[in-house]
Amino acid sequence: MSPARLERFAHARGLQFAMELAARRTPVEFRQYDEQKPVGWFGVPGATGFEVGQSVRERAITDDSAHRSRITWAVFTLRTGDDGAQVAHRAVSGVLPSGWHAEIDDDELVLWTLRGRVRLTSTRLWAWLGEMHGILEPLLARPERVSDAAVRRRRGIRLAIAE
Repeated sequence: MSPARLERFAHARGLQFAMELAARRTPVEFRQYDEQKPVGWFGVPGATGFEVGQSVRERAITDDSAHRSRITWAVFTLRTGDDGAQVAHRAVSGVLPSGWHAEIDDDELVLWTLRGRVRLTSTRLWAWLGEMHGILEPLLARPERVSDAAVRRRRGIRLAIAE
């Protein structure tokens, strides 16, 4: 899908959009690739906004062959607290679709899949993310989402994706 089409999708829905390298520190599955090509990043605005992204990653197996994976992920920033992360993890673990995984990374709940057929503009994906947001609403922090990398750096805003 072209960046222009993803940007139109974001604009029509009031989302923030950026073409950035979507490389997370964890889980390990996100870090074991040699090359990463971003598909896109969406920031869902609002007091309890979240992030959605996708990238195609490649790991060299030999000089002539490589393994490619498309990783789709969503990140929800949780309120700090001793049990909040575990409660959030248990809450979503029971309703995750086949092929999706949930992991805790500090104060963030990361939902991810290696299934290659997930489209970032999928109505089903966004409906499901809306359900997850509803389940997690009482446990969510109020992060600030800004799609422009320069603005984020200047204002000291930490995203769940590494730059």
